[in-house]
Amino acid sequence: MKMQKIAGLSRRRFLQGLVAVGIPLKLDTPLADQSDAQIDELWESVSSDPIVFEVDDRTIYLPGVEYPSVYRDVVDIRSSYSSHQELLDDMDEWEGLYQHFEFMFLDAKDAEDDEDAEYLDECSLPELQDYESMSSWIQTLPLERINAEVQQWLEQELPLGYEVPLHLGPMGEAYGFFQGLEYPTLKALGVVVVEGEHPGSSYYAAELRRPVEEANKSAELLGIPIRFHT
Repeated sequence: MKMQKIAGLSRRRFLQGLVAVGIPLKLDTPLADQSDAQIDELWESVSSDPIVFEVDDRTIYLPGVEYPSVYRDVVDIRSSYSSHQELLDDMDEWEGLYQHFEFMFLDAKDAEDDEDAEYLDECSLPELQDYESMSSWIQTLPLERINAEVQQWLEQELPLGYEVPLHLGPMGEAYGFFQGLEYPTLKALGVVVVEGEHPGSSYYAAELRRPVEEANKSAELLGIPIRFHT
């Protein structure tokens, strides 16, 4: 079968998309630093074992990707804090983190109001007599305690209805990958990127709008190293 070329297909951009969704490639240096010859060599390696996407009722999924289940899966924060202000900055950005320390603060206030010294000792929290706000109270917590609390929060299950970022999970990773491809490539494969079925819709996905066999034949003919499977 004679391989054809598709206008607008950037091998480097395509490979960057694979890396972005966590597909391991054999890289000695970042893709941005690879020469064109190295990109071509890497492309041949990927082409020898194409990436397979699952298709279910037209929706495309990336196999082997788990749905986010705990905060660690969805948040991007420091691995540890070296100052209280760093924590306060992240609390402004992540509501769940804010709530975790807010609950600690309110529990400690309740314990103080009840003069429950034993509870305070168990929680290893400072007394609150001199502090009127949560932020000032947080400034009194040892950083070691703060880091332990953050790690505990990261392992908590996401609450029911938590809005997971669009690019995460098996459907989200596939959506993010195909969203980054050029239109001529999507058209050749028969892939459509759906960004809300209607105003207000939360359905964001990549869909295969042609039979799997036809899409795979086109991918092979055009030298695109992906295949679809139902």
